[in-house]
Amino acid sequence: MPDYTIGGATARDVWTYTKRFLTRAELSEEIQVAMDTVRSTNSTSYEIVKDVVIYREGRIRVRWEFCAEEAIEVCTQLYVNGSAVGSEHCTDSLSYQPVYEDISISPGDRIQLGAKTSWADWKCYVRNFRLCYTDTPEYIIVLD
Repeated sequence: MPDYTIGGATARDVWTYTKRFLTRAELSEEIQVAMDTVRSTNSTSYEIVKDVVIYREGRIRVRWEFCAEEAIEVCTQLYVNGSAVGSEHCTDSLSYQPVYEDISISPGDRIQLGAKTSWADWKCYVRNFRLCYTDTPEYIIVLD
């Protein structure tokens, strides 16, 4: 803030003015975070294969693709702060299957994707983990 002097007193001595904003996430198809690297696991219980912390509040769409190495059942599950959210997604397809979940988030939430296979000899593959939303700034003016 500029230091305005009036008759020896400054505005800084009398009040402060702070402009801050909180970025709100609005559900959309706009890709904001893309973690496209292929990850795999041969674990028969859920293993975290994608992990990101988000500093937004609102609703977002989380997209990813997964497939099986062989014609056995593989599954994925989305987690927020270590708790499962949405549906378990399973397939026995050798081709990547696109899925998504719409979730509510708060600043500092940890969004993770777990994957597992029904048979430890064969892997579950995951790719194109994406967070989709539109940023909407909400301005907060603090007068103190």
